[in-house]
Amino acid sequence: MHNDISTIGARIAEERQRQSASQKETAALGHVSLRTQAAYEMGESMPNLAYMKQLAAAGFDVTYIITGERVASTIADDEAELLARYRGSSLELRKAALAVLGIAAQAPATGSTFNASSGNIKIGQVSHGPITGSQTINVGGGGRKKKGKTD
Repeated sequence: MHNDISTIGARIAEERQRQSASQKETAALGHVSLRTQAAYEMGESMPNLAYMKQLAAAGFDVTYIITGERVASTIADDEAELLARYRGSSLELRKAALAVLGIAAQAPATGSTFNASSGNIKIGQVSHGPITGSQTINVGGGGRKKKGKTD
């Protein structure tokens, strides 16, 4: 097992091709310039851990790049896609996804709740999303009065 700089560079290029990514796309994923990406692949420069972490998050087999040994995946392609999209999501979206799957205790708070009660009658209204402008809340009893006849 050789881990010299040129061998690691060749494995980076191999993984990039396996991912169907261009040098430019891989450079963007790794937050490096196109010139730096080319230098890595040609064995002129050794990538740092931050670069490798970015590639790993994008699905590159970093273990293979470093050691030359592939690690067998134990998850299906659709599971890997779900995981990749989860990792690339905002914290709010991650919490919502976990809540939908029944993993989180509750969904992230995204709205306002108004609850009122009168005797044995309980009234509640939940509003999701931002509330803009002035709002009117009508509170009343009974029903609508009939127009027309009066006794």
